[in-house]
Amino acid sequence: MISRSMHVPPRIITFVVLLLLFTLHANAHPGPGLEIGSDGTLYFADVARKTIWKYNEKSGLEPLVRNRWTHHLQLTNDGTLYYERESPLPGTPPQEFWKITPDGKNVQLIKPESDRSQFNGVGFALAEDGNLYFAHSVRGQDGGWRHIIRKRTPESEVSTIAGSLTSPLYSDGAGTNASFRIITGMTIGPDGMIYVLDKDKIRKITLDGNVTTLASDLLDDSPKDPPHRRGPPTTINRLNGLAVDQHGNVYVAYQAGRCVFRVSKKDPQIKKIYEVKRPWSPIGVAVRGGTVFALEIGDASASAGPRVRKIDEDGKVSAVVTVTGD
Repeated sequence: MISRSMHVPPRIITFVVLLLLFTLHANAHPGPGLEIGSDGTLYFADVARKTIWKYNEKSGLEPLVRNRWTHHLQLTNDGTLYYERESPLPGTPPQEFWKITPDGKNVQLIKPESDRSQFNGVGFALAEDGNLYFAHSVRGQDGGWRHIIRKRTPESEVSTIAGSLTSPLYSDGAGTNASFRIITGMTIGPDGMIYVLDKDKIRKITLDGNVTTLASDLLDDSPKDPPHRRGPPTTINRLNGLAVDQHGNVYVAYQAGRCVFRVSKKDPQIKKIYEVKRPWSPIGVAVRGGTVFALEIGDASASAGPRVRKIDEDGKVSAVVTVTGD
């Protein structure tokens, strides 16, 4: 307890408040970035430690890069890892875009960008042709927030390929005939198409902007044991990580439901393939062959974990790696 006679310098109070806000934000908006290379090496985001980790069985766990407050990752076939770097502090340009080359070099591709219409790190998908696709949040004519999908070329030319401020929510179709509510995850599938989580739906977008809905009603309106019970519904009850296998099956990490489920390409029924109990909950997912990897974080603190678990084709769950300490 602090006595009334004790003077606490304002800078200490400010630091403590910022630390608390950062911890709460990191826990409510965890980094779902999880990628696996062709050799089995795992790469995953750690918002609390501002670190991107690298793990394989031979060399163990090591920081690939530190001081990177990042949420989303994409590993391309040539072994290059792409990530967005975000600033949590007010008054600073929030978005940058980087890559880590196979030989370990960090290269900045987009400088700090305060204009989110030019780049926004709320999920991204980098196509083989070098075009970068991202979700940009705008306020619709009804006053509510909507997302539109924008394309940024290697020459930094930006255009909208899909999404509307006036079309009925969740409309499918081409270009501005389609509409989105809130995109919480984005990836590019083995088929070269863009997959997004749009509130309670999985939607697919061709590179020229044609949108179709693959599955709906994926959120539980009243999760039994969510990690967060206070805050906006789109924060405490949202779909997080997203991955697509070589057959077109989609895997989703559902933090509030503490589970990973699969939506089959042939049968759009939801199948829960993994569930975990408090204090852990999945936030990210990756798939290689028939094996699924789940990135998890603990409830009590943003520094609890992250950890990675593996789910074999027969449903057997095994530990892979857990981050502890600093």
